[in-house]
Amino acid sequence: MIGIFDGVTGGEGRLELRLGNTRAVLCADGTVCLPDERILLVADLHLGKGSSFRARRVPVPTGASAATLEKLSRALDRECPGSVIILGDLWHARDGCTPDVVAEFESWMSDYDEVEFKLVIGNHDRNSGLPRLAGLEMEDSVRFGDLVFQHEPGLSLDGAHVVAGHLHPGCVVQGRGRQSFRLPCFWSRPGVTVLPAFGEMTGLAPISPSEDDTVVALVQGTLLDVSVAVRANIVSSPR
Repeated sequence: MIGIFDGVTGGEGRLELRLGNTRAVLCADGTVCLPDERILLVADLHLGKGSSFRARRVPVPTGASAATLEKLSRALDRECPGSVIILGDLWHARDGCTPDVVAEFESWMSDYDEVEFKLVIGNHDRNSGLPRLAGLEMEDSVRFGDLVFQHEPGLSLDGAHVVAGHLHPGCVVQGRGRQSFRLPCFWSRPGVTVLPAFGEMTGLAPISPSEDDTVVALVQGTLLDVSVAVRANIVSSPR
């Protein structure tokens, strides 16, 4: 059995690679920067999830949406993008889109009035009622060169490289003593790259990578290529 750190490489906070023909940088907060285009990609914020749970009498703490936006502020301040593309599920549910949650996000966007914000509409967004906000463009998908930005991963019919969210990908790296770590990750397959969920109240869905896939885990501010270790130790875990 491969141990926790066998087959693991990396340890930096940023990893440069190519998505299709485009230079991209994976960041340890779960975002992707396209530096030449000044585009920042982020997926699955699920704002208002806590409000939705509390509306259904599930006692969860407050502050998740604020923490998510604070983390996203750090990414914008670091990368200084001209555009931010949210790859779906900005909102969690209709009963979570309270006036306070919507106003909080609108106020947050106003602090970055020089940035163009686009939402690729996700399945949770459609169920949220899709609040219409000034300064937020909404599309079913966005095409940029040989890249297609959409919510649900799937191969493009014309050979473009798809960049998506939706899955909340998580990987498990298992050790010799049966200890294991469950980690959010980037998952890249031929033709498709899936970002980890960015929101504070988002779970993980186990992935089963194939031989040609790359899995890069987020570990306390660093990125680790765990492709070999994950393929050797695929363990199911609940979302």
